[in-house]
Amino acid sequence: LTLVCCLKSGLRPGTVILKCEMSKNTRIWMYILSGFVAFSLLSNYSLFVIVRNGTLIHRGKDTETVQSENTIVVMEINNTSPESEDTSTVKDIVYGDAESKNGQKNTTLLHNALLMYVDQQDRHIIQFTLFLYASWKYVMSHRYLKSNVTIDNATSVPNIIFDLIVYCHPKTCKRLPLDCIPLKHDAILEAIPRCWYTPSEPLQNFPGYPSGYEFINTFTFLLDDTLDQIAHKYDRILRTDTDVFISPAILGWSVEYPLVTGQGGYGSKFSENRLQGIATKLGLRYQHINNIGSSWYAEPGIFLKTVKLALDLSVHVYNHEFNKSLPGLEGIFHQSVEGKWPEWWRGVSTMYGSELAINHLIPNLTQDHIAFRCMDTDSADGITPVMKSPHIHCWNRGDFNKFEFTDKLTGFIKTDVRKLWTQNETTLYLGDLDVSGMTIRQYVTYIAWNGVLKYVPYMFEKMMAH
Repeated sequence: LTLVCCLKSGLRPGTVILKCEMSKNTRIWMYILSGFVAFSLLSNYSLFVIVRNGTLIHRGKDTETVQSENTIVVMEINNTSPESEDTSTVKDIVYGDAESKNGQKNTTLLHNALLMYVDQQDRHIIQFTLFLYASWKYVMSHRYLKSNVTIDNATSVPNIIFDLIVYCHPKTCKRLPLDCIPLKHDAILEAIPRCWYTPSEPLQNFPGYPSGYEFINTFTFLLDDTLDQIAHKYDRILRTDTDVFISPAILGWSVEYPLVTGQGGYGSKFSENRLQGIATKLGLRYQHINNIGSSWYAEPGIFLKTVKLALDLSVHVYNHEFNKSLPGLEGIFHQSVEGKWPEWWRGVSTMYGSELAINHLIPNLTQDHIAFRCMDTDSADGITPVMKSPHIHCWNRGDFNKFEFTDKLTGFIKTDVRKLWTQNETTLYLGDLDVSGMTIRQYVTYIAWNGVLKYVPYMFEKMMAH
């Protein structure tokens, strides 16, 4: 710069005016510099960094790969306007099993989902909130307990985050815990556990499905046209009922097969032979693996294919395989129009349909695909350490009986909820306990009654409103 300093006449002595003039070359360089700055600002305008819940997310015009807290996030975002961040449209987001630009998968974090349908009866929302949701909250806030898991190869399992994906009766959705938020198919998954929900009328209310069969509603999530897109964001889907608990052991469970299930309690030699005959009639493969549980833990692709076939076959069994005129069913309907337990019972048509689908679609199916030591374990088990049992089902027996618990709780809520705070169970299980040394029964009892203290006040308010 050329600075020309002049003394202006007529001013008091000592007053100096600085007049700055730029030479021609200086002006040219200033124009070049200004243009470069403007270009840089415009070209980087679409890059935003959002810090939310401790997770970094980069947004830009092209696909970006971001490493944040050992999580690879692949995102493709188109900004339609540089004026507002809200105009960004998320095209694809993958966590856990994501691929970066060099094609390498992230092996440090798995992002899985628990998937279920919650119907409108009080028992369903109670069991969901105090069993599944309460245990999910505990496990996700105590992930450091993974080091205490006693399942083989637990230390080799990548870190895992679970989301809850709750399809619920519209009335039930209003009674969910406050941190459950509406699910959108283009929602941004973050490296923190979330509870998502979608309202849906039960499947039995739709044409083509048996209106008198409540258990068909477990497939209600298949009404969602965006389910495929949602499911493929996750590494694995754990389809489950609501009367279950997960434990910290799930953080250290290395699953060997693309699909594993729990153990069912519906099968008999008669039903196995019957299902083999149905499979032959329908042109399906049957590998003689029966008593398959309702809980599945599977990779998204095989899960979606299998669950869709399971629904179709469940409807077929319910509608067409309980006809008294069918050969081989003589004597089955003497005591009930629903059949004879456990030989052939219409109420478990969803179990029969699922068994047919899994036997047909899963290659080289063996008993090892039924992970009976890890899924659908007995909530009344007072011997097995909970750190060996990832997924626990409430069987209708033993010291922790879901019906007794639910009936007792409902009674207090509808009469005098204040008495709950003086119950021995409520005061005994107050506080945040380390469950590492508990048995399965001790764990589920603790989670359920501790959940009473945390969630019943809100639940009470909602139940009274309905």
